[in-house]
Amino acid sequence: MKAILVTKSAGPDEFQIQEVPIPDLKGDEVLIKVKATAVNGSDLIERKRFSGESLCMGIECSGTIEKIGENVQKWNINDEPELQVFPLPSTTTLESAACLPYAACTVWSELFTTSELSPFTFWLPKDGDIFRPRLSASETLLVHDDSNGIASFAIQLAKCEGVTTFVTSSEDRRKHYGDLGVYKWVDYNDFVAQEGKALGQGVDVILNVLGPGHFQRNLSCLNKGGRLISIGDFCTNNMDSFGRLPKLADDSLSRKLIGAAAFRHRSRVSKELIVKEVQDNVWPHIEKGMLKPSFHSKIFTFSEVKEAHQLMESGQHFGKILLVPDDA
Repeated sequence: MKAILVTKSAGPDEFQIQEVPIPDLKGDEVLIKVKATAVNGSDLIERKRFSGESLCMGIECSGTIEKIGENVQKWNINDEPELQVFPLPSTTTLESAACLPYAACTVWSELFTTSELSPFTFWLPKDGDIFRPRLSASETLLVHDDSNGIASFAIQLAKCEGVTTFVTSSEDRRKHYGDLGVYKWVDYNDFVAQEGKALGQGVDVILNVLGPGHFQRNLSCLNKGGRLISIGDFCTNNMDSFGRLPKLADDSLSRKLIGAAAFRHRSRVSKELIVKEVQDNVWPHIEKGMLKPSFHSKIFTFSEVKEAHQLMESGQHFGKILLVPDDA
């Protein structure tokens, strides 16, 4: 089978497409013939910090099952699952479904999970409780725009859950987010002042994809008792920046929860728990057409993986960047 490999830590010029052996299945595994995969920010970080002989890229895909392990009972050959492992929603194509697993699991686990899943790292007020209450319909959510579809997914899911949502973005994306059901658009250049005018008070939860550099501005937008959740490898790989946060004045952290997490670093047990929750709670919204995948207008082939990563690094895309096999 073909695989996209990185053989050196550096730029996208180091990609190679090679023939590799089909892996032997363990009893609880399935072998998927890939229809599409999506590029994520974590792929860029993995590529740049890689130091071994070769690394197979990718964290999510869609396709059809070709072989099942001896202990697999849920899936059959020719089923159309997604990675770790979901059934194909009837409202999406097999190709576009590759956009769903990572965004769905990340957003659900950080905002809506009912389980006591700990973030990758966490800071608490004095006498704080590590358990974060799930985002509820009576609360407000501020989502920062990203280019890779997390914000779009979070806004749609929040709408499905009845949450009032604000988004910060540039003017050219205002209509897109309005169409998704965001309550109020805020110019990202001055989101602190504009959010205050729009609400008259802070928000209850902020989903941050901007990194630790915007910590103080985010904190000033939170209500007392609010939660700031930063997601992605860019957060968990910049712990030195986050490590300075507890040195801030106590009153600026008063009764607020601050956390950072990356789905790919969770344990297998945690991932399986999240996948089950997502299938039970998020998949029905997708089946009803209330939640749709967001992907970039150009779909790349495996042989164009260099161009796909260059686009990802430039930030000039909108939605997940999809890759499909050359012979698809």
